[in-house]
Amino acid sequence: MDKLLLTPTEAATALGIGRSKVYELMQTGQLRSVYMGEQLRTAS
Repeated sequence: MDKLLLTPTEAATALGIGRSKVYELMQTGQLRSVYMGEQLRTAS
């Protein structure tokens, strides 16, 4: 089964981009993200 939520590092690997670019995309709203407690996850 595929994961529904990824860490920023996992998302960067899956998308073939750098981790800082993932954070930039989350900040601009182009990539959805959620906090689970203190852990940040991106929606796949």
